[in-house]
Amino acid sequence: MPPLTLFCYHWPLALASSAASAPLPEPTAAVSGGWTVLMGLAGLIVIVAALALVYAVARRRMVDVKPLSLEDVGELRKIYLVLLTIYFGVAIYGSLVPLQVRHVAWDTAVEQFRNIRYLQLDEVSRADWVANILLFIPLAYLATAVLTLGVRSWLVRLAAVVVVAGSCAALSAAIEFTQIWFWPRTVSLNDIVAESIGGLIGSLLWLLLGTTIHGWLSAYLTPQRRRTQIDQLLEFYLVGLVIYSLLPLDLTISPAELYHKFRDGKIVRIPFSDFYWNVKLAYSVLTDIVTFIPVGMYSATAFTSQQKPVRGLLASTLLGAGIAALIELAQLFVIEHFTSATTVAVAAVGCCIGAALMRRFRSARWGETAAFWSEETARRAASICVALMGLYALVLLAVFCSGGVWETDAARLSRRFHGFWRPPLAALYWGREYNALSDVLRKVLFFVPLGALGAVAAWGMTASKPRRRLLFFAVLLYAAIVSFSIEMLQVYLPPPKGDPSGPMHVADVGDVLVCTAGAALGLLLTWRVLSAPQHFPRREELRIEHHRDTEGTEKGE
Repeated sequence: MPPLTLFCYHWPLALASSAASAPLPEPTAAVSGGWTVLMGLAGLIVIVAALALVYAVARRRMVDVKPLSLEDVGELRKIYLVLLTIYFGVAIYGSLVPLQVRHVAWDTAVEQFRNIRYLQLDEVSRADWVANILLFIPLAYLATAVLTLGVRSWLVRLAAVVVVAGSCAALSAAIEFTQIWFWPRTVSLNDIVAESIGGLIGSLLWLLLGTTIHGWLSAYLTPQRRRTQIDQLLEFYLVGLVIYSLLPLDLTISPAELYHKFRDGKIVRIPFSDFYWNVKLAYSVLTDIVTFIPVGMYSATAFTSQQKPVRGLLASTLLGAGIAALIELAQLFVIEHFTSATTVAVAAVGCCIGAALMRRFRSARWGETAAFWSEETARRAASICVALMGLYALVLLAVFCSGGVWETDAARLSRRFHGFWRPPLAALYWGREYNALSDVLRKVLFFVPLGALGAVAAWGMTASKPRRRLLFFAVLLYAAIVSFSIEMLQVYLPPPKGDPSGPMHVADVGDVLVCTAGAALGLLLTWRVLSAPQHFPRREELRIEHHRDTEGTEKGE
């Protein structure tokens, strides 16, 4: 046996096997609270490290951008206050769905809350516990931003952290107490502890990195070239991909659990050895390719110099495949995920496509000259995008309405149709938080291209801003109609009986809102790129202008 094989594969596997000689506890067995806290904190450290790494790259791209000033504290505080209000409403709503109120006497509720207990967690509920931590991080982050934006005193900032962390703990306790009247919500001390930890982390995150993150995000709102905007959007995408790939953060460093993950077939070392080609797997391969196309585009321009702004196709592909390999390696320690060499191989294809597109984009100097967006070219692009919007709507119908059996029973159809009007997203409560998040993000991302196509079509049809706004509204209405049509078709397509792996077609009015929001996101991002200045001064020109202004000021003095 080769020594390298012995060292890299058989010896670690034998070590893990010996550690796992005793069978793993059943899913209902308890996992200590300290171990759960350790795993959650490890996941948060991974997320913060990923944010720091990608932001370090973002700083290299902001040389031509002057971020929004923090001096105008009043306006910026209003923005953070609006975001805080929106997120607060979403958090409260998500904590009370499916909004089924039951009668409980006040004395009974108080007594029940006094006897609230800490429930022991298993491998499945560990991820749900971490999800409660993540729920309160943005809430505390935004609240601390509202209180300390523009404040330079560290004593006041630390006091704000204490106030926000304490308020989050009180809010969590109030939510848990209110859940007593909402069936089938579970009232436990676990949620209060997890959300209190999330509140503390969120407030500390703003205290330590708030100004830096604010500068990165606000730079996107300043006038900049289309190339810079696209580069920064790709950085945002990479951050989101890394975070999403590590959810639900049910992390483990136990050799026994890793061995059992390997034994259960969740670790695939040989590419495509786990594939039995069918429509479902073909769809999975296509999804992975599309997912990593932006990563390939990012790899083509990351860490490049001004003399050579685009990396070669092979180097870009290898860099993108390396990023995919690191993500898969990180997923090795996430119990929920599969770690597969197949994903790396498929991701390399997507990265190659993305790198080729970026090289084409750079060589053609897209968006840097007015000639590219001549009236004739814009009108032709609008016609093509209108046709693609129709074709893509058919693709969405095929994706979300595939499988299932055609329902003909009138009583069942009536129940499914009335279920469509349940509180938005209430159906997601019955699944896991990670599955709910995946479902929402999947619908958002599928409708982003529809909004992007609509933005290009509206942009090319007219140069009048009022007409463009009207067309943008028409695009959102079209996306809502498409999503509503999908939900109505799903009323007639329940999963086959006795097939739990079949598609779960659940008609929900909340899906219409989510899909329309995805189209709005694609529309706004594309509009932002299209409306960028066609000519923007380079860094050297900005330095010369600044030098002249400085000399003029000195002479005037």
